[in-house]
Amino acid sequence: MEPGEDTKDEVKARNMIAESLEAIADITMRVDPDGAAKFMSDRCMQQVADDPLAIVGEAVKRATADVGYLVGYLPTEIGNKALQLFKVKHPVFGDVIPTALDEALEMGRQIGQRLMDEKLSKAEQKRRAEQLKNLGITLPEVGEEVTADDAQKILDALRARQEAALKAEMEKARETLELEMEEEKRRAAERDTSFGVW
Repeated sequence: MEPGEDTKDEVKARNMIAESLEAIADITMRVDPDGAAKFMSDRCMQQVADDPLAIVGEAVKRATADVGYLVGYLPTEIGNKALQLFKVKHPVFGDVIPTALDEALEMGRQIGQRLMDEKLSKAEQKRRAEQLKNLGITLPEVGEEVTADDAQKILDALRARQEAALKAEMEKARETLELEMEEEKRRAAERDTSFGVW
């Protein structure tokens, strides 16, 4: 591969984005609510396929954010129609993509201010770190650099907890099903013996 040449994954990702944008624009131009619903459903299913441990609600949230983001690449008029048709929001502009540059700039300033206002207090950061520690997840100290290994450890710990919870839930469902099957067999046996008494 030549320097500056895209990898197969990069080319594939770009092609998928282009295909998605084309589909969103086409569905929007045709004002096709059923097409929009199917597109969103397919996006959700793709999210679940990409991360089978993700819960459905999280997959819907990701798909909605993904489509809202993609809409921003469309021409403003089509993008605004797509936001309504697909029932999504742009991650920066919300329900309406501004047409005027001044409007967009002011929205950006407001978002920046809101993010600054929402910064967590040191006490809140400490409380959240304690919650994670109780889950067996240790975060680096404030000011320490977080490495990719740190992030991977946190992700692995959260996935392990999610897998354990899912496994426990599946085991409980299996036990419940076995009990119901045994109960049904018992009832069937009682019915069979009660017919013999007549």
